[in-house]
Amino acid sequence: MPENTKPDQVDILAENERLTADLSAASTERDTLKASLATANTERDTAKASLQTVTAERDTLKTENQTLKAENTTLKAKEADFNKAVAGQVVKFGIDNVAPKTDAASDKKLSATEKVLKAKGAASLADLAAKK
Repeated sequence: MPENTKPDQVDILAENERLTADLSAASTERDTLKASLATANTERDTAKASLQTVTAERDTLKTENQTLKAENTTLKAKEADFNKAVAGQVVKFGIDNVAPKTDAASDKKLSATEKVLKAKGAASLADLAAKK
């Protein structure tokens, strides 16, 4: 320790160096936090813009949905009127309004073999072989 320095002066200089280092670290941290805040603000603004876009799209789709529901209701009413008119014409001309009945066997899906047998008019493979 130099002769002309007092112990308090050394302590004060050391404390000053420590506080200067702390201030420098705090300034660096402040700058980092400012950059993080700027990034967060940019992301927030982007999210707000996206939210506005999505909200506008949602509102447009709601309007389209309501329009389609109204059109559907109108078409159902027109269909009911049309069906009534057709039924009136069917009665007027005396046409039997009964759908043709189908047997349960024709309702199932046929295999390739069954399709060929049906097309050839055979009941089984033996019948088909006998026809040749």
